[in-house]
Amino acid sequence: MRTGLLLFLLLLGVKGVYGQFPTTVDDEYTAPELGAVTLLPQETGKAERQPLPPLVPLRGALYLELTFDYLGDAPIHPVYRIVHCTPEGEASDLFTSDYLTGFEENTIPAPERSQGTVQPYLHYTLRLPNSDVKLRLGGNYAVEVRDGYNEGRLLLRRRFGLTEPLVRATLEQREVTGAERLTHQHLWVHLDVEKLGRLLDPRDLRVFVGQGWNNARWQELPRHSWEGVAGLLYGGQDTGRFAGGDEWHVLDLQSLRVPGEGVRSILFRDEAFHVEVLPDRFSFPGRERLHASSRADLNGWCVEGYTTDRLRPSGGGKYFPLEAEYAWVYFTLEGLAGQDVMLEVGARRLPMRYSEERGMYEVSVYLKQGVYSYRYLAGGRFAEGNSAETHNEYHCLVYYRPSGGRYWTLVRF
Repeated sequence: MRTGLLLFLLLLGVKGVYGQFPTTVDDEYTAPELGAVTLLPQETGKAERQPLPPLVPLRGALYLELTFDYLGDAPIHPVYRIVHCTPEGEASDLFTSDYLTGFEENTIPAPERSQGTVQPYLHYTLRLPNSDVKLRLGGNYAVEVRDGYNEGRLLLRRRFGLTEPLVRATLEQREVTGAERLTHQHLWVHLDVEKLGRLLDPRDLRVFVGQGWNNARWQELPRHSWEGVAGLLYGGQDTGRFAGGDEWHVLDLQSLRVPGEGVRSILFRDEAFHVEVLPDRFSFPGRERLHASSRADLNGWCVEGYTTDRLRPSGGGKYFPLEAEYAWVYFTLEGLAGQDVMLEVGARRLPMRYSEERGMYEVSVYLKQGVYSYRYLAGGRFAEGNSAETHNEYHCLVYYRPSGGRYWTLVRF
């Protein structure tokens, strides 16, 4: 009896090192002292990094790699936990032991220090799954990183998914009819559900489509009809419609000596780099465009930590996560006062303030060397025009929960 009590007290003491972390997965989050947070799929044995959604098969050679820089001065002790989620991103009602093998909370491996940079930082890398944590179920997840030295203060939260190859999905973009013909795009989804069997109840499936991945706009599509004995069509006249918007701007920060694409000037003063972005011009929010801009873009993706030859995600480039520098980057948008203007740069969304003196909206962001996508919103609408011809990247998520099942799993392949 005394041995059992002693063991319980020891376990309680170990748990107290990390604290009793609450489960909060409703939104992605990054603490102000963190920079260059990425969560990308990687293939075992390959070092190439592609900006792709954080979705990997439940079993296979792919894994997820979470990286982030700590720019603060006070010491931290980052620990992480993984939470299984519903399709809406809320914590599911599963027990941790249902979806995870290993400890509920674990320490992130020791960081590496930046090398020769004006801005010193610690670079953390976490592989999921790993020797401490194995995930057993497909579906939505969230990884939370908290500071064990500071009462479990949240440092970052990111969502990811594990897929099972049960359903094949094909996206079809159809022409919009009516008043939105020149400004919107219409998505339908064809499912091949043969692997789920002919006794499938369509009510056991949920289908979502989203425009882009960072700051994605997601819509759930209703089932429209069967297509043969093993096909389902999802969509409708009033669902799956997305404003086309305009192409993303590209900002090339790979060099802090020679201005790249989108850069107006680079200065070094007060022990920091300062980059001025070429000014952009405000249009009437959502203004109809007969044709989309012709500029090439990265569809909202960013590649951080690159210092040369990586202007396109499919290109080569040299990834130097410890040698890449940070800089203050200044964005300006010409336009009339009184608008609620936001800057989207990758996964960030930042409010801009209006300068009466300059007649511009302004915001500054601390960014690591690399290549970035950015654009502007005004009142929640695209600030530089709207065209159905804009090239957008769409994603489809398909969830399956059989009758009596306890959770929704991701089944698209």
